[in-house]
Amino acid sequence: MHEIFIRRVGEFTVRAAKGDDIVDELHSMLTKWLINHIANEDRDYSKSVLRMLARQEQVEKQQEPDTPKERRGLIAGLLARFFR
Repeated sequence: MHEIFIRRVGEFTVRAAKGDDIVDELHSMLTKWLINHIANEDRDYSKSVLRMLARQEQVEKQQEPDTPKERRGLIAGLLARFFR
């Protein structure tokens, strides 16, 4: 999916370099792509991320209480901000 997106943006870049007015068409394509990407692609893997976060929480509960939070899973902490 990302390769197709990159190719399409590349085509717009070439057209713009030739002097074509691509603003409206590019805006439309980017809007549709972003909405579709969030609604479909990102949603498809959100369940996997949530399962991973749940496993991380279980691991954290088993760690010693004085373990610094930053050592408990930096990536899990960052992902939790976006998938809760």
